[in-house]
Amino acid sequence: MTDYLYQLAFYDHDRALADLLDASSLSEVKYSRQLNNYGALQFTLPVSRALPLHTTRDTLVRVLVSVDGGALQDEGAYLVRQSILLPGEPDDALVIGAVGLEHLLARRIFLADDDPLAANGYSTKHAVASEIIAEVVEEQCITPALRPERSITGLYLTPRTPAGDPIPFREQSSETKVLELLKKLAVAGRIDFWIDFDAGAGDMPMHIGTLGADRRKATNWPLAPVVYFSLDNRSMVEPELEQDYREEQNAVYVFGQGPAGDRFVYTRSTLALDESPWNRCEFGVTANQYTTVDDLFAEADAALIAALEKQTRLAFTIDPDGALLYLRDWFLGDLVNAGVAGVEFDMRVAGVTVTLNAEGMTVEPELVRYQI
Repeated sequence: MTDYLYQLAFYDHDRALADLLDASSLSEVKYSRQLNNYGALQFTLPVSRALPLHTTRDTLVRVLVSVDGGALQDEGAYLVRQSILLPGEPDDALVIGAVGLEHLLARRIFLADDDPLAANGYSTKHAVASEIIAEVVEEQCITPALRPERSITGLYLTPRTPAGDPIPFREQSSETKVLELLKKLAVAGRIDFWIDFDAGAGDMPMHIGTLGADRRKATNWPLAPVVYFSLDNRSMVEPELEQDYREEQNAVYVFGQGPAGDRFVYTRSTLALDESPWNRCEFGVTANQYTTVDDLFAEADAALIAALEKQTRLAFTIDPDGALLYLRDWFLGDLVNAGVAGVEFDMRVAGVTVTLNAEGMTVEPELVRYQI
């Protein structure tokens, strides 16, 4: 049986190590990681063991884990944003809640004039997805052109190879959170982003690239290991499969701003139209900021990919004695296969939730449909 040993490391606002707790000394630890989004951490400790640091806003907490006695590896860094005092016997308890470092990107809105090349009220870019995301983060969160107070302490972009699909970008200042904008760009450009904590340097490097590996049967069999979740190999417990097409969207019309008040209208669709004689399910996306065909088609593709993820939900827990274990056989971002009820899917690990308590360890992956 695989052994997991968890620790929580706490850092003050100067990013110096200030406390270290073994998860086994806490009544419960629960954390989640999310692809292109921030996860969450919650843990409960006795008030008699609590320090002011544990409830201080934006205390940084690293989740560290050793698998089968191996070196400690990082399972994410979180910022404290919540505390609840609960009376109890023999000691009162504190429930602490924290959010992943990507939450920093949700603390900024998009202001076009912090792009030094902004013109006519718009920030305009056209490049592959990794470079557009990098430029937006640089201008909104690291070195804003007009408002230096918006810079996020310790955040920097790591070196990268340009990657992802070419995507358009033309945005006005708005109440849109930078994180929400980046999530949309990541979907459209088929790229990922995530923020780590470098304890040695005390910095927060942001990575832009592809997270995870392709572990699907079609890619690896028979030469390399495959991750295939199924009841047959005891890799899943109590699976729940939902395929919900009541609000299916498979034919999109994109409305752009044309000359003299007219509108450009372009459409894209998926192969799902062939599933039945009546399965054309239309929806619309407004993209007034774009006027070229390539830009409008990029918006259409992004909308179709996002719609696909909502149609299939597969939930299950991992058998702790089964064939496929988290952090040994599969990781966040991996491409995997799943088979249940006679149906097989190509899926991606978009999130994972780990719970540690007196009953042991529970791992719940979040899988979404994957489309090339």
